[in-house]
Amino acid sequence: MPCRLAGFRVSAAGLGAPGSRSSPVTYTRARPAAVGGRKGTQGWVLGDIGYTDAPDPDKAGDLTEFIGLLETLRGWYGNPSYRTLAKRVGPLLRPPETVSQSTIGDVFQPRRRRLNIDLVAAIVRALGADEPTVRKWKAACVAVHAVEKTGGPAGVLRQLPADLATFTGRAHELTHLMNASIPSGAAGPSTVVISAIEGMAGVGKTQLAVHAAHELVRQGRFAEVQLYVNLRGFDPEQAPVDPAVVLDGFLRQLGVPGPQIPAGLAERSAMFRDRIHDKHALLLLDNVSDESQVRELIPASPTCLVLITSRRSLAGLDGASPHHLDVFSTTEALELLGRIAGTERVTAEPQAAAELVELCGRLPLAVALTASHLRGRPQRSLADQITRLRTHGIDAFGAGGRSLRPVFDISYRSLESQARRLFRLLSLHPGADFTPQSAAALAGMKEAPTERLLERLIDEHLIEQRAGGRLGYHDLLKQYAVDRAEDDEEEPDRAGALVRVLTWYLNTADTAARLPRPQRRHALPELPVPGPLCLAFDSPSSARGWLAAEYANLLAAQRTAAEHGHHELAARIPQTLFEVFAGQGLWTDWVDACVLAAEAAKRLAEPRLEASLNLDLAGAVARTGSLDEAIKHYETAAALFVSVENPDGEAAVYVNLGQVHFSAQHFAEAQAHYQYALGLLRRVGNPVGEAAALDGLGKSSFEAGDQGTALELLLQARELYRQAEDRFGEATATSNLGHLLARVDRHHEAVAELRTAVELCQRVEHRMAEASCWESLATPLQALGDHQGAVDALTHAYALFAGADETAAHRVQVLIDRAADCRSTSSSAGLTVPAQQSHRS
Repeated sequence: MPCRLAGFRVSAAGLGAPGSRSSPVTYTRARPAAVGGRKGTQGWVLGDIGYTDAPDPDKAGDLTEFIGLLETLRGWYGNPSYRTLAKRVGPLLRPPETVSQSTIGDVFQPRRRRLNIDLVAAIVRALGADEPTVRKWKAACVAVHAVEKTGGPAGVLRQLPADLATFTGRAHELTHLMNASIPSGAAGPSTVVISAIEGMAGVGKTQLAVHAAHELVRQGRFAEVQLYVNLRGFDPEQAPVDPAVVLDGFLRQLGVPGPQIPAGLAERSAMFRDRIHDKHALLLLDNVSDESQVRELIPASPTCLVLITSRRSLAGLDGASPHHLDVFSTTEALELLGRIAGTERVTAEPQAAAELVELCGRLPLAVALTASHLRGRPQRSLADQITRLRTHGIDAFGAGGRSLRPVFDISYRSLESQARRLFRLLSLHPGADFTPQSAAALAGMKEAPTERLLERLIDEHLIEQRAGGRLGYHDLLKQYAVDRAEDDEEEPDRAGALVRVLTWYLNTADTAARLPRPQRRHALPELPVPGPLCLAFDSPSSARGWLAAEYANLLAAQRTAAEHGHHELAARIPQTLFEVFAGQGLWTDWVDACVLAAEAAKRLAEPRLEASLNLDLAGAVARTGSLDEAIKHYETAAALFVSVENPDGEAAVYVNLGQVHFSAQHFAEAQAHYQYALGLLRRVGNPVGEAAALDGLGKSSFEAGDQGTALELLLQARELYRQAEDRFGEATATSNLGHLLARVDRHHEAVAELRTAVELCQRVEHRMAEASCWESLATPLQALGDHQGAVDALTHAYALFAGADETAAHRVQVLIDRAADCRSTSSSAGLTVPAQQSHRS
């Protein structure tokens, strides 16, 4: 019998054999035809065309059209009855089963919202199609189901999701976003405006984009068309949406009939740009996986606005304006907490509320989940919720079926294995932030590949960029990374990574500490700890800059080393930080670090190390003003140095004791200590230490009234420093010499010596010592009547102190004001400010 296609009437005779695929036939519009005892689908107007091929399932734009084509395929294969198909289909299923006639008939109902894909494949196979054809129909069936989920009904042009009542804050970000959509200039934009909202998971990108879109529409802008699609770029259960599928849905909504929609992505994109041209349209492309997913979805018309959200950087999307979305401010976080949990609860426990939102890291999703959890538990206090969060960590953030961990899991699992490893290892890093160099040491990798992985983590918004090229985690991501490290990293690997980074910090800090004064003897011997290659520095200022930048992390590294039993590392780190402690006056920090180091030395049962650390601890305590306590630590250090026969160390104790007594104006005692140290240092042949003792002895002798001896001792100290090529020591002795010359009214000589001291400090790039020299220089200049020179010198001092030592900067500002008032007189009253330098041998 001749084949019969549902919905069409044959208008030419001469059909070939039943099932023939090459019979020349033409079709005209037909009334609904009864097929298999049931009403068929309404046919399309095709006119007089040759129709010789089997129907193509890829032409189906939606489920209804797919069912119509499936009915056509049944007719093309001879129009077997539903009963016949049921008998053929049952054995083809896996496992085989009995299939009823009604089950098969239901498949061909055009208003169905869903089909059993395996049943469809079995029907196509039962009709007699080969396996490639079966696979094609099965894939097309999957595609039209995707359209049902993402495309929405045809002709729906106002698709924005609801603007949530809980939308909070974001005033600045919203203004920025709205302004970016406004044409700049009278002529307006020449191309489409694209705003890409990026940020970490849970930061509220979608809510901001939806709210901005509604605000624009309320203002009467882009009111003609609003298209929305969730591209599922980070859906744990479904693959990202194919842009071709999105375009199919958009075109249908713009009124393009399914059969007229091209098959290819590029062709669909071209048609979409054509159909939306000159329309005042807003597209919201939510949860974008990467640039390739949206490139073909971008219109070309300047009348259009595209809002994109992604937790991944879309820097490669041409023409897009990135809008990085950060966490809430404290005020915004508290407002959201009150909106959901109740403002009266926030008002009743203001301190707990503030602490609670900080525990949430002010991440909008975390605040919302916590607030929702509280809303369902009206009797629970905010303080109790804080306890819960501290006890259970990231798993405590949840409400109903939503929780925070799966949101982070999606981003983590999207990474390649090396990036996942680095993400979790970084949680072991001491301190609040890290650099590419310290991250490379932690991971045991070279810097270049580590930087590439860090860029990947930045693009995924799993770590964040901070000032000065530094990087860090959001607090909740840090918790998540710690969990991942514990679950996914073997304990020996974690321990090895920690040792690597701690060792790198010690060795780099040691290198940086030695560069400004390579002649200075450390109390400890040269004992490089095996580990990653440390950084090199090209100048003293770069070394000091690194120590200052890494100061907090070095203290954290010491604490971490002590906690994990790496006592030698914990003991040695503070000794590298003297320049920072002294330069910024952080004496309390130095005391704490030295106490921790001394405890570590005791655990090691190393008396020489313990002696050295008691020496440092004594110096730190002395600088806090507790001189009696400092002397006790010096005495302990001296006894330990004697017990291990270390005259260098013992001499260092007595040089420092001399400084303590000098500061207390006990000049005779100071002279005695310096003299004893000098004898020890000369016996062991330590010229730098000898120079320090002579310098202190000279100052003490001057204050004791022996001016001639004092100046001679300072000249000897300077010469020893010169011979040892210790420029900083030479600068110190020269500065002290100039200061004493000024006090005996040898002002011309004092000016010359202090200017030389300034030049020496500049050579070694020691800003604080240079500032002290400039400050001292003002005194002899004023005595000589050069009041403008004095003002200039003090101005130099102020510029160097400002931002580093605000107390000194304030003192110098007072002196500048006084010097300016004295320009017309020769009085120098109140300008004498001794510049005394401290020493370590």
